[in-house]
Amino acid sequence: MNAEPEAGVVADVCRLCGEPCPRGESLCNGEVYHLSCYTTLLTDIDGVSGQIAAHEEQLRGIGREIARYSSFISRLRRAFFGSKVDPKELASRELAISQELRELADTRAILLDVRRELYDYWLTYPPDWDSRAAAAGERDGYTCQDCGDFLGFGRTRHTHHNTPISQGGNHRLGDLVTLCEECHSKQHSDRPFSQLTAEHVGAFGRRLPLLRQAMNENRLVSFSYTKFDGARSVRSLRPEGMKRVGRSLCVFGHCYLRNAERVFAIKRMRGVKIADVPGPCHDG
Repeated sequence: MNAEPEAGVVADVCRLCGEPCPRGESLCNGEVYHLSCYTTLLTDIDGVSGQIAAHEEQLRGIGREIARYSSFISRLRRAFFGSKVDPKELASRELAISQELRELADTRAILLDVRRELYDYWLTYPPDWDSRAAAAGERDGYTCQDCGDFLGFGRTRHTHHNTPISQGGNHRLGDLVTLCEECHSKQHSDRPFSQLTAEHVGAFGRRLPLLRQAMNENRLVSFSYTKFDGARSVRSLRPEGMKRVGRSLCVFGHCYLRNAERVFAIKRMRGVKIADVPGPCHDG
């Protein structure tokens, strides 16, 4: 399992190709990627998977030829009419194809790891969410980790993010936990809960593109902010970049309320709007 991203400034480079990516697609850890690189990755996975399937079919065909060659009837025919089949050639072909198949499988495993690590920080529920939820359920013994109820025999099994998606939570297995529907509802202030669709983007996911747009266009953002101790303020900020502080993704830049550089945890920002001039700024 890949480690948590290290603290520090988040560079605007594509996670997939390593090239500059100032206007790329956002991930919940602040990184970005080119949509074209992601499309190429999916195409490469499909292409390699197709080659693997073709090689496996070739091996099955060779296996059938070897079986026919070894059969009693085939031995009788060879005794009377000779044979056009060279067993050494079949064995050589089988060995070569098997080697190519191993290399293709290694390549696909690498590509799937790259995709999985990308989906770890997907802004929405990732395309492989069902398999992640299943892995969490298997790890947790299909048992609610709050009340201990077994979630078999038709009971609904929910997968909960320890750090909510709305606060920048990721989809790595370590941040997922299996709950029953009742306990999951309690985790969400007793509200009726239903699993969200893959297209759902939480508040955190809506803020990130706005902050990146403001940085790319050298514009400002206005927002309200609640500090850890509950102190509130209304701010205008010229965002200059993003950085990780502990487990929090933050934005830093010139704050017009303090007339100095400040750092803000994105999960504590509300009502983020792009602006061209500083708006009203005040404490409280």
